[in-house]
Order: sequence, then structure tokens, then C-alpha cells
Amino acid sequence: MGKLDSHKAMVDMIRNILSVSSLRENLSKVLKAIEIDHLPRAITKNNEVSAYMIDKDSYEELVEKSSKFDELIDRIENARLLKIAEERLANSNPEEYVSFEEVVEESGYTMEELLAAVDDVEIEYED
Repeated sequence: MGKLDSHKAMVDMIRNILSVSSLRENLSKVLKAIEIDHLPRAITKNNEVSAYMIDKDSYEELVEKSSKFDELIDRIENARLLKIAEERLANSNPEEYVSFEEVVEESGYTMEELLAAVDDVEIEYED
């Protein structure tokens, strides 16, 4: 990036910082500018950035990317947990396995109590 490009970038950055009072006075102009150049605007209050304004398309793109990122993180976490489970299963001794019924009884419940409680639980499924 040359000196002129660097200067232009600095000017653009400064131009895209607005005080709340300036935004209030020029709201329609700022909205139009954001629609045209798709650049975010930093809104300051008491000389501190308190919010950002972005165009609708940029916002929707951020929401979509955020959703995809969350899904990716979930998949990575599920793969990590699956690997741990597989390692534990491979290294386990079947003679040490405890039945589900034994776990329920050791927890101080009966299978009948557990089955009665299941009727009160609602499960939501995701597609």
C-alpha cells in the first residue's frame, strides 16, 4: 500500500466515524451513504465508539456467517467428543460395565420413577 493509498484509507476511516449528534442531524444522508458504499459507520458517544451501523446486506451476511460458524464449532465439538468416546470404549473392560438399571438404582431411583418422569419431558428435534 503506497503513501497515497494509506492516506486515503485513513481519511475514509475518519469520515466513517460519527458522533451521535452528527448522526441525528444527518441520518438520511448517512443511511444513503451506507447503502451506496457498504462501509460501516462507527457511532461515538462521549468520544467512545458505542455502536456500528452497517447496510442490510452486510448484516445478513454476518448473520449467515455467524450461523455457519456456530454450526462448524458444533461439528468440531461433536467430532472431538466422539473421538474421546471411541478411545474410552476401545480402552474399556467389558467386565467393568455397569447396566443402566444399576446406575438408576445407585442414584436412589427406581425404574418406575424414571419411566414416570419421562412422560414430563419434552424433546425438540432439529432437522
